[in-house]
Amino acid sequence: MSRVQLALNVSDIDEAIAFYRKLFGTEPAKVRPGYANFAIAQPPLKLVLLENPGHADRLNHLGIEVSDATAVNAEQRRLTDAGLASVDERGKSTPSWLTARPSPAAAVVSLPDAVECPRT
Repeated sequence: MSRVQLALNVSDIDEAIAFYRKLFGTEPAKVRPGYANFAIAQPPLKLVLLENPGHADRLNHLGIEVSDATAVNAEQRRLTDAGLASVDERGKSTPSWLTARPSPAAAVVSLPDAVECPRT
């Protein structure tokens, strides 16, 4: 399954969680200090909230969450072939991801939290 990932900077994580809980009618999939994410079934969306008080840009990053390491590896090749400067961030955090940074709002390809993604 693939879904769009939308990561937003928010001033108050608790306030944002309460709003999006009501908007989507679901509980967050993960909450930790300064961070929450919602795995929305319809429309397929991974909403990530990052507490960054006073941050001028609401958009933190856009991405696509994919189901397996093969898809991440294919996207890495595609980004490289397209001439986009991508950064392979696998192994630095969970989930694994790569980023392409043509602008301040990076494009991200990521895996769900429970999937490992070794480099090829």
